[in-house]
Amino acid sequence: MKILFAKTNSPYFNLATEEYLFNSEKYQPPIVFLWQNQNTIVVGKNQNTFAEINLINAQKDDVNIVRRNTGGGTVYQDLGNLCFSLLISNQNESSTEVFEKSLQPILDLLRSLGLNANFKGRNDLEIDGAKISGNAQVKNSTKILSHGTLLFDVDLPKLGKYLNVNQVKMESKKIASAPARVTNIKPLLKDNLGIEDFIKMIAKQYSQANVEEFILDAEDLKAIEELEVNKFKTWEWNFGKNETFSSVKTEYIPQIGLIEIGMNVDKGIIKSMHIFGDFLGTLGTQEITEKLIDKKYDRETIKNELSKIKNINEIFGADIAIENLVNLILK
Repeated sequence: MKILFAKTNSPYFNLATEEYLFNSEKYQPPIVFLWQNQNTIVVGKNQNTFAEINLINAQKDDVNIVRRNTGGGTVYQDLGNLCFSLLISNQNESSTEVFEKSLQPILDLLRSLGLNANFKGRNDLEIDGAKISGNAQVKNSTKILSHGTLLFDVDLPKLGKYLNVNQVKMESKKIASAPARVTNIKPLLKDNLGIEDFIKMIAKQYSQANVEEFILDAEDLKAIEELEVNKFKTWEWNFGKNETFSSVKTEYIPQIGLIEIGMNVDKGIIKSMHIFGDFLGTLGTQEITEKLIDKKYDRETIKNELSKIKNINEIFGADIAIENLVNLILK
């Protein structure tokens, strides 16, 4: 058994590390990779990022947004959360069998700490009916990557702040996250245990014998950094991959009136847009739509294009802050 402890809290680097290990011939299973992400939203491979998160709140708070290689739902992670990745040989077992085998050491540890921990469904762990871990898998011909999260001491109110589906109805063909009752592990423990000690306990649980901790060398780090930059940090991977949807956003802005913005977005690119309302502008809204058609559905892109319109106040018949208009388009 080999074990790797992450040296960074960057989700982009950590997910690149995970993929590198999964595809590597240099490091063979079994491998345990333990890591933490700071202030991060991780979106499932098959999900629509815009439909899953409150983009305004997330970008205002500089939350990292990244897509992973596995399915399942969107999650919020901070340093109160532990991510674990298990790489094992592909023995043609069912996904359920792999989950049960991979998660049993965690269940054993939680139960030894006096907690009523159990499997839930086929890929979750819960304590007294509340979810504390979600898990997912990806396979190739020789390996299985089974990974998950453990809510130890996460700032749970931020789940509602960042992961609520937007108030505006958004029609999307992609898979939406199902809400679940969640809880942290730490307040359920009898002893005051910190996450650093909890991580050591998890590591020990998976490495009962013949454990070998390893450190990535310069060649590994170079390959991981390339994967981080060329995939996990790109707008195309995190926002453009599955983002096809139609939406209508409506808001009443004092001194201006009601504004309705409808649009179709295909793979993260605005393909059509209409702007209606009872505002008293004299120029019409065509210049706005012309600026935004075929542009990325992205805060900076939209803001930059709107900033080029010199007579935007005449369009709406009153002073309008570009930031307010951007928020309406993205909300």
